[in-house]
Amino acid sequence: MHQGQASPIRSLPRLLIVGFLIFGTFLRVFHLDHKIFWMDEVATAVRISGYTFAETAEQLSSRPFFGLDDLHRYQFPQRIHTPGDTVHSLMAEDAQHPPLYFLLVRRWVELIGPSVGAIRSFSVLTSLLTLPALYWLCRELFEKTIVGEMAVVLAAVSPLHVVYAQEARPYSLWILAMTVASALLTKALRTGQMRWLYPYALVCSLGLYTHLLFSLAMLGHGLYVILWEKCHVTRLGLAYLGASLTAMVSFGPWLYVLWHHPPGQGLDWLEQNASFARLLTRWAGLLSRTFLDLGISPASLDQLGLAFTVLTATVSLALLGLVAYGLYHLQRFVRKGPWIFVLCTGSATTLPLMLTYFFLGQQMFVTRYILPITLILQVVMAFLLAKQLSVNKLPFKRRLWKLIAVFVIACGVFSCAVRAPAMVWWNQSPTINGELPFVAQQINRSERPLVVGNATQTLTLPILQTLGHLVADKTQFQLLTEADQPFSQGRFRQIFIVDPSGDLVAALETAYGEPARPIARWVWQVSDPISAGAASGGS
Repeated sequence: MHQGQASPIRSLPRLLIVGFLIFGTFLRVFHLDHKIFWMDEVATAVRISGYTFAETAEQLSSRPFFGLDDLHRYQFPQRIHTPGDTVHSLMAEDAQHPPLYFLLVRRWVELIGPSVGAIRSFSVLTSLLTLPALYWLCRELFEKTIVGEMAVVLAAVSPLHVVYAQEARPYSLWILAMTVASALLTKALRTGQMRWLYPYALVCSLGLYTHLLFSLAMLGHGLYVILWEKCHVTRLGLAYLGASLTAMVSFGPWLYVLWHHPPGQGLDWLEQNASFARLLTRWAGLLSRTFLDLGISPASLDQLGLAFTVLTATVSLALLGLVAYGLYHLQRFVRKGPWIFVLCTGSATTLPLMLTYFFLGQQMFVTRYILPITLILQVVMAFLLAKQLSVNKLPFKRRLWKLIAVFVIACGVFSCAVRAPAMVWWNQSPTINGELPFVAQQINRSERPLVVGNATQTLTLPILQTLGHLVADKTQFQLLTEADQPFSQGRFRQIFIVDPSGDLVAALETAYGEPARPIARWVWQVSDPISAGAASGGS
């Protein structure tokens, strides 16, 4: 060895890896049931219960009043319902979400017991299983232990992995399916052994039944095989085609469901006609969440100080700059296999989303839609750091890249620490759900509170079910089908109106003779003078 040079690092210390695995597990289970059980998670709970939202609204609105036990009955598996009812619920109201995740969570909750933590813990499990799958993928791509180890460390503290590990939605399972399928395909291409394509077909089928956008990962895999085989027709290429077709044919029954039960709301919630500059800014911010996430969302930008915004943007650009440098090294100094994988997988997700912007005017760059790209970012960052630490370098450069590695990992750890105590985060629609903890505090401070909603309003029932996990047992609820329904004056002291229509507010003001006032964007309050007078007289 030449004087002044340091010996290369062939692998990370085992104790370090074990430590990060333990720490990553802790991050995923910490305050698991503390986060707000927001509306998308409520939708998961309703699906696994076997009810539809329409059935839930109909049954609850048939009662004069109902409490928390009645509300929670529609959020956990019931003996009167079967897994077939879960599938029917999705077919009837939410066919854009295939049934595999919901069926697995239903069985999971039946095994370990009904609770918010139980529903979310399945995502914790799939997120933890992604760590060894990512190690395997990197080993197949680069054939070096240290790249896989670095990828595991980065993913263990990745704020994006932790966010979706604590959410009762199918995204962690989707990430796991993408990672395993990519590892199986790379194994088949690298070894030339077609037997690896049998489990690949199975995992692709499961991935399609997990999330419709898994089809983009399969598109990327197809391009990967074409470029790997240099556009030649080969036995391995034909075997891959057979495996992919098998997976797609197996998904045929749900395609039939989608055809006959098209999504009702579609993509109307997506931002329309955003400028291209805004799109690029948003895209950079979303991608940087792979390594740094301080809870910033487009809705919160105006509330942040200039210094904080500049600092966060600088760190985010530095992290993305490292990824760009890694892409340069990947294309310049490594055999073509890993570069082809990164290029094809990233393009297969990016290009369709860009086309929706240019031709439909909808920007679909929301974090959960670009998860395949964030997976690629982690692979590239792991490769770059591992490469720089595992080659002979002068002491100064060696120390510099150690500091850079510590910096990248520290960004993830700091992000998770910032998020840990928060009840609401950017992925939980803070414009609606961010106010609900405050609303729950007002309800809990009230004497004899009643929460009223109109069953015909789309957001009413999900908000009621979210509030049901925040308010005290004394709270009663009333779900109305018509605004002129009687309201039982004198029984409740404070009435809170959720997602109020003008007719409902007017009817309540007429019934109680008091003006209603907003206490949050989605909740109004009115006092019952009869009840207040009775309480004063009684004292």
